[in-house]
Amino acid sequence: MREVYSYCWGSERMSRKPIVDDNNFVRLAGESKSIRELARKCKYETSQVRRRIQSLKGQYGDLTPTGYYPEQRHSRKTQTFHRDKKYTIVAFSDAHFWPEHMAPQSPANLILLKILDDIKPDIIQDGGDSFDGASISRFPKNRAQIDLPTVKEELEINETRHDEIKAASPKSLCHWVMGNHDARFENYILQNATEIADMPFTKLEDYFPDWDFFDKMIYNDTLMTTHQWKGGVGAGRNNTWNAGKSVLTGHTHRLTQVPITDMNGTRWGLESGTLADPREIMFNYAIGITDWQPGLQVITIDGDQVHPESVFVGHDGKAHFRGKSYWRSLSSII
Repeated sequence: MREVYSYCWGSERMSRKPIVDDNNFVRLAGESKSIRELARKCKYETSQVRRRIQSLKGQYGDLTPTGYYPEQRHSRKTQTFHRDKKYTIVAFSDAHFWPEHMAPQSPANLILLKILDDIKPDIIQDGGDSFDGASISRFPKNRAQIDLPTVKEELEINETRHDEIKAASPKSLCHWVMGNHDARFENYILQNATEIADMPFTKLEDYFPDWDFFDKMIYNDTLMTTHQWKGGVGAGRNNTWNAGKSVLTGHTHRLTQVPITDMNGTRWGLESGTLADPREIMFNYAIGITDWQPGLQVITIDGDQVHPESVFVGHDGKAHFRGKSYWRSLSSII
């Protein structure tokens, strides 16, 4: 029987002791409703539990608890959208909306509304993480996060902001790519109140009837959008390199355009920045200067061709797009 050990460093030597053998691990997995619960019983980190499950899969099959676990955070399938004629997508992400008495409406948010009013795109895409879920995060809080908005406050400000976005271009289709922060809403219910998980208003999308939710959307079989895939400063390039088509993601809070040209033409690795102000209170957990850029992407799709335009919002609250200069005030164009 194989045993798993924890290691404790002493002043002179390293000692080890068995924690949970395979048979007991299999038993505890069958009695647990979530990976988090199994980790508590085994006195493991959740990452250790996942690795243990994977290592035992060949011998015992899939031991993942039958209740909720993080890899199941959404069950929405990949969807496709195709239109023969040229169309435009205005894409933003990582708004992390907090109540206005805690974090005022960001310059990028105000400029988004004006651009939507100006160009009336065919599609508006929320690339995820508009809901922050600060009070129900699985991460431990620190002194910079003592005063956090409630879930109710976050839902209310998200309803307000998304209604404003829809009103700026009423005929646009509205797509929402679920992000890891968005998933906190359902995660919390599924891990702490599984019995009500199928009831109304236990999913984030129940509060936003004008928006279609999905994990991944592929436009004209030429642009894939999802909240996150590859990470790091090279995420944009790595995404499109691996996908073989243009890719738009959020998550990194970086606003980038990276072209890759080969014998099949040019495809784009796009990141949509953040609609939030990186200097605001919701990011107090960040240490030092963040390499984040507020802004959004405007993408025109013509057949199998992708034509991106990035809109960067500077610290002065100004942005420039198609020959116009936009200011943070909703009513102002310079």
